[in-house]
Amino acid sequence: LLLASFGLAACMEPGPIRGSIHSSSYKLRVGMTIQDVQDFMGRPPSHISVSPKNGLLTCYSYLYDEMLKAKFVHVKFEDNLVIGASDGHRKVCEL
Repeated sequence: LLLASFGLAACMEPGPIRGSIHSSSYKLRVGMTIQDVQDFMGRPPSHISVSPKNGLLTCYSYLYDEMLKAKFVHVKFEDNLVIGASDGHRKVCEL
């Protein structure tokens, strides 16, 4: 179990981009555009959430691993540039 935890931790990138090899979200980078992310993910987002307090803050949810249990990558944008991302979510992001 400890070895499995270590292996998972090794796939994680410190900082605002936290993802695993399962979704390839660890390859996303702060400052990417929405188009860059969509090109990288290979499909449009499953869901888009816009902050009711700040219209420049959005969160895009990308479905992956649908064969086992649906999981989502959450990519947060401010003014259409990536400010953070993470994976392993069971629900779409809501701002």
